[in-house]
Amino acid sequence: MNMKTIDIPEYEIDGLILTLKETGLKGWSKYMDVISLNHVIERGFLPSERNQLIEVLKRETEMTYGEITNLITRFDKWKRYLNQSEVQES
Repeated sequence: MNMKTIDIPEYEIDGLILTLKETGLKGWSKYMDVISLNHVIERGFLPSERNQLIEVLKRETEMTYGEITNLITRFDKWKRYLNQSEVQES
């Protein structure tokens, strides 16, 4: 999978702005890497399956294996938190 430069549609930027408004600057800065990972997975630039994601990040970034697994662990916790928040709002 090759990473390529693309023009970003306005609705993508709006989604990130909404996330910033909902999490605040502290939440955004604490989870910036996780938010970014979620964003590119949702848009199909990275696979959502853990092993495939690890392989792509090892190949396409300069992250160490430990950094990759730490990011994915934080991402999984963040997704669980979001799912719990959605259930509580229902």
